[in-house]
Amino acid sequence: MKPMQDAAPMAGPLLQNITPSGCALGAEVTGIDLAAGLDEKMMTAIRDAVLRYSVLVVRGQKLTPADHLAFTSRIGEVYGQKQISAS
Repeated sequence: MKPMQDAAPMAGPLLQNITPSGCALGAEVTGIDLAAGLDEKMMTAIRDAVLRYSVLVVRGQKLTPADHLAFTSRIGEVYGQKQISAS
């Protein structure tokens, strides 16, 4: 698959490296570091891409569970089960 030249129209120029999966939904985003802290313009572009593709894959990220929760919370409300420690 080749990256889209003009990204998602809604995402604008901030997310230039989006490769649609070729299926009904999903795309891969490259060239961003989720742990680096993203400004609100980039988060808006990511939210727009989620609305367009439903699923985004961002490989190679080094996020703790807390970092992952913080990032996904910036996209929208997070639903799921609480993590239970095996003790």
